[in-house]
Amino acid sequence: MKRRSPKPEEVKGKRSKAKCALKLEIEHSAIGIPTSEINKSEIENPKSEIKTMEVHHHPDLHHKKKHWKEYFLEFLMIFLAVTMGFFAESLRENIANREKVKQLCEQLMQDLKTDTLNLKKGIKYESALVKKNDSLSTF
Repeated sequence: MKRRSPKPEEVKGKRSKAKCALKLEIEHSAIGIPTSEINKSEIENPKSEIKTMEVHHHPDLHHKKKHWKEYFLEFLMIFLAVTMGFFAESLRENIANREKVKQLCEQLMQDLKTDTLNLKKGIKYESALVKKNDSLSTF
């Protein structure tokens, strides 16, 4: 026989009942009631101590209707703020890119200097080898 795994709803229900039972057990132990006297129906259907519930209503806000010029002004302000943000971001990226280009140019110059120095050393070494080989071939 295959065992069936419990559905998520069943597990959730068991967990919430277990949590409720644990809360009631803690409450009863604080009062001094032994855990053996806890009623099963109270665990499954806990009694609520709240008799009335507070309800928060939204206040009635009656605004007079705005003129279309006010809506246009709000749109214009938001548009300008977003546009200025794009320009500021572009300017920041441009400054960062210029710094990066400057660093890369300096690194390229340093690499070219070291490569030139290494080539000069290699040419001297090769010319010395050629002279040695020429002197061997003349004998």
